[in-house]
Amino acid sequence: ASELFDAVLSQGLLRSSSAYRLKNIVNRCFAPRYLARTTPPAIGLKIVKEKFSAAEINQLFFFYTCSANPILIDFIVDVYWAKYAGGYSEISRGDAESFIWRAIDDGKTPSRWSEGQVVRVARYLTGCCADFGLLGDRKVSDWKMLPFEIQSRVFTFLAYDLHFSGVGDNALLSHRCWALFGLEKEMDAKLQMLFAANEV
Repeated sequence: ASELFDAVLSQGLLRSSSAYRLKNIVNRCFAPRYLARTTPPAIGLKIVKEKFSAAEINQLFFFYTCSANPILIDFIVDVYWAKYAGGYSEISRGDAESFIWRAIDDGKTPSRWSEGQVVRVARYLTGCCADFGLLGDRKVSDWKMLPFEIQSRVFTFLAYDLHFSGVGDNALLSHRCWALFGLEKEMDAKLQMLFAANEV
C-alpha cells in the first residue's frame, strides 16, 4: 500500500485529491479490497481487465469490496436477497437502518453506535448496492431492487480464484461469496458444470 501511495502521488494520478485524502483512498479503500491475501486480487484483475466487459469487471469489484466489508455481505444476504426472495420490489432507508440496529443489539459492533453513525453506514450500504447494480432509481427514501445475476465468466473466475487461494472443494461449494449473488441452492450443479467443462 505504501508503494502504491508513492506511485500514485508521484505520477499525479489523482491530482484533485490532497496527499492525506489520497493516503486514505489507498490504505482504507483500495488496499483491503485488492492488495489483501498472499496473492493479491489486483494481480488477477490486471490479467482480465482488457478481456472482461465493464459489467464483468464491476461484479469482480463488487465481490472484493464485499470481502473487505463484512457488514456489506450481511446486508446483501440478510436484507437484499431476503427481500428479493420474498417478492419485494424496493428497499427503504428504514430497512438499512433497522438492519444496523439489529446488528448493534446482537453485539456485532465493538461499541454502541450513535444515530448519526447508523445513518451514515446505512447510506454507505445502500450506496454500494446502487453502485454495483443491485438497486436502481431512488424515490425519496426507497430504492428499486434490480435483478442481479452473476455473469458466467465472473463465476468461473471466482471459482478458480477461491480454489487457488487455498479454499478446498467442499468449502468452495459452501463459500459465503456465492450468497452475494443469491446462489446458495444452485452451487453444486453450477460448479459441477464448470469443472466438467474445464476438465478440472
